[in-house]
Amino acid sequence: MVKLEEVITGERKKGIKAWASANKIKPSLANMIFTSIENPLEFIFFIGKMEKEFEKAPKKAKEEIRNALLRVQIWCSINSHRDPVMGEKQLFISQVIEKLFFGGNLLSEESIIEDKEE
Repeated sequence: MVKLEEVITGERKKGIKAWASANKIKPSLANMIFTSIENPLEFIFFIGKMEKEFEKAPKKAKEEIRNALLRVQIWCSINSHRDPVMGEKQLFISQVIEKLFFGGNLLSEESIIEDKEE
Protein backbone atom coordinates (compact mmCIF):
# COMPACT_ATOMS: atom_id res chain seq x y z
CA MET A 1 0.00 0.00 0.00
CA VAL A 2 1.34 3.43 -0.94
CA LYS A 3 1.68 5.92 1.91
CA LEU A 4 0.92 9.63 1.71
CA GLU A 5 4.55 10.48 2.48
CA GLU A 6 5.65 8.43 -0.54
CA VAL A 7 3.12 10.21 -2.74
CA ILE A 8 4.26 13.66 -1.65
CA THR A 9 7.96 12.87 -2.07
CA GLY A 10 7.48 10.85 -5.24
CA GLU A 11 9.75 8.13 -3.87
CA ARG A 12 9.15 5.04 -1.80
CA LYS A 13 12.12 5.40 0.53
CA LYS A 14 12.46 9.18 0.90
CA GLY A 15 10.91 10.89 3.91
CA ILE A 16 9.48 14.39 4.04
CA LYS A 17 12.65 15.76 5.67
CA ALA A 18 14.96 14.37 2.96
CA TRP A 19 12.57 15.47 0.20
CA ALA A 20 12.45 19.00 1.60
CA SER A 21 16.22 19.18 1.89
CA ALA A 22 16.83 17.85 -1.62
CA ASN A 23 14.43 20.38 -3.13
CA LYS A 24 15.36 23.40 -0.99
CA ILE A 25 11.95 23.43 0.67
CA LYS A 26 11.87 24.83 4.18
CA PRO A 27 11.19 21.85 6.51
CA SER A 28 8.40 23.70 8.30
CA LEU A 29 6.60 24.31 4.99
CA ALA A 30 7.01 20.66 3.97
CA ASN A 31 5.64 19.52 7.33
CA MET A 32 2.67 21.90 7.14
CA ILE A 33 1.80 20.61 3.65
CA PHE A 34 2.08 16.99 4.78
CA THR A 35 0.11 17.56 7.99
CA SER A 36 -2.61 19.51 6.18
CA ILE A 37 -3.17 16.71 3.69
CA GLU A 38 -2.85 13.92 6.23
CA ASN A 39 -5.22 15.63 8.70
CA PRO A 40 -7.36 18.02 6.63
CA LEU A 41 -8.82 19.87 9.62
CA GLU A 42 -5.31 21.01 10.59
CA PHE A 43 -5.04 23.03 7.37
CA ILE A 44 -6.99 25.98 8.76
CA PHE A 45 -4.24 26.60 11.31
CA PHE A 46 -1.49 26.73 8.67
CA ILE A 47 -2.96 28.85 5.86
CA GLY A 48 -1.18 32.13 6.63
CA LYS A 49 2.13 30.56 7.62
CA MET A 50 2.18 28.33 4.55
CA GLU A 51 1.47 31.21 2.21
CA LYS A 52 4.28 33.34 3.69
CA GLU A 53 6.83 30.52 3.56
CA PHE A 54 5.84 29.55 0.03
CA GLU A 55 6.35 33.12 -1.21
CA LYS A 56 9.97 33.00 0.03
CA ALA A 57 10.69 29.59 -1.52
CA PRO A 58 13.04 29.30 -4.51
CA LYS A 59 11.66 28.41 -7.95
CA LYS A 60 12.87 24.78 -7.75
CA ALA A 61 11.06 24.31 -4.45
CA LYS A 62 7.85 25.77 -5.86
CA GLU A 63 7.99 23.45 -8.87
CA GLU A 64 8.49 20.41 -6.65
CA ILE A 65 5.67 21.45 -4.33
CA ARG A 66 3.30 21.69 -7.30
CA ASN A 67 4.43 18.26 -8.51
CA ALA A 68 3.76 16.88 -5.02
CA LEU A 69 0.28 18.41 -4.98
CA LEU A 70 -0.45 16.91 -8.41
CA ARG A 71 0.71 13.49 -7.21
CA VAL A 72 -1.59 13.78 -4.19
CA GLN A 73 -4.57 14.74 -6.36
CA ILE A 74 -4.01 11.80 -8.69
CA TRP A 75 -3.47 9.44 -5.75
CA CYS A 76 -6.66 10.62 -4.04
CA SER A 77 -8.66 10.08 -7.22
CA ILE A 78 -7.24 6.60 -7.77
CA ASN A 79 -7.60 5.50 -4.13
CA SER A 80 -10.96 7.09 -3.35
CA HIS A 81 -12.59 3.65 -3.09
CA ARG A 82 -10.53 2.77 0.03
CA ASP A 83 -11.83 5.64 2.16
CA PRO A 84 -14.04 7.90 0.05
CA VAL A 85 -14.64 10.52 2.74
CA MET A 86 -10.95 10.95 3.61
CA GLY A 87 -9.97 10.79 -0.06
CA GLU A 88 -12.35 13.66 -0.87
CA LYS A 89 -11.03 15.74 2.04
CA GLN A 90 -7.41 15.17 1.05
CA LEU A 91 -8.17 15.94 -2.60
CA PHE A 92 -9.94 19.15 -1.59
CA ILE A 93 -7.08 20.30 0.64
CA SER A 94 -4.44 19.57 -2.01
CA GLN A 95 -6.48 21.55 -4.54
CA VAL A 96 -6.95 24.47 -2.14
CA ILE A 97 -3.21 24.55 -1.38
CA GLU A 98 -2.46 24.55 -5.11
CA LYS A 99 -4.91 27.42 -5.68
CA LEU A 100 -3.46 29.33 -2.73
CA PHE A 101 0.12 28.93 -3.99
CA PHE A 102 -0.34 29.01 -7.77
CA GLY A 103 -3.68 30.72 -8.38
CA GLY A 104 -5.33 27.68 -9.99
CA ASN A 105 -5.38 23.94 -10.40
CA LEU A 106 -3.33 22.39 -13.17
CA LEU A 107 -5.56 19.31 -13.38
CA SER A 108 -8.91 21.08 -13.28
CA GLU A 109 -11.05 21.27 -16.40
CA GLU A 110 -10.83 25.06 -16.44
CA SER A 111 -7.03 24.98 -16.55
CA ILE A 112 -6.98 22.40 -19.33
CA ILE A 113 -9.50 24.38 -21.43
CA GLU A 114 -7.63 27.67 -20.86
CA ASP A 115 -4.34 26.06 -21.93
CA LYS A 116 -5.91 24.78 -25.16
CA GLU A 117 -7.38 28.20 -25.99
CA GLU A 118 -4.03 30.02 -25.64
